[in-house]
Amino acid sequence: MKCEDLIYLDSDYLSKKYEDEHDELVLTQLVRDEGFQTGVKAFFASGGAHTKEIKTYKVSVYGMYKKLENNLAQYPKIQLVDENVHNKTGWAIGRLFISQQKITRQTPGTSKVLEEGLAFQIEIENTNDIILVTKDEYFSSGYENLLNMLSPVYLSFDSKVKCLLKVIGWNEVIKMAVGVPYVIIYG
Repeated sequence: MKCEDLIYLDSDYLSKKYEDEHDELVLTQLVRDEGFQTGVKAFFASGGAHTKEIKTYKVSVYGMYKKLENNLAQYPKIQLVDENVHNKTGWAIGRLFISQQKITRQTPGTSKVLEEGLAFQIEIENTNDIILVTKDEYFSSGYENLLNMLSPVYLSFDSKVKCLLKVIGWNEVIKMAVGVPYVIIYG
């Protein structure tokens, strides 16, 4: 794979997978973030405080992917996606495109839109589509802006891809599987 073929890399997943498979020292720092927006602390309130782990690696996320590429290729191909597929990790090979989703409530004589938005979706041949839960910061430069473009020109964007993902469940309202992508490459 060339870097130009890269569309999406989940740095959180890849760093954990990298740690599982490579015995290299990872520098870790725990930072407590108080999360107070007003600057006033009450001794009895947590105020949304949490601890965040910051890791430093000797290799970039792309470098991690390159080192893991052969092992990641061992995941099975996802060929059937239906309401019974849950918690399955594998390669979805198909067409990546942007879909417009709209959830409506139908009552006699009226139709009310409850929610609508744009999402990346993968169409796999001979089975149901998978709607993707993505993070902008994991996309290659430029792709993260596609969902913000409401023009029909951008909605028609599509590419043949290979996507390593985890199917996390089935959405009964839109009749589609929901997946979290780890890697998306042109394929």
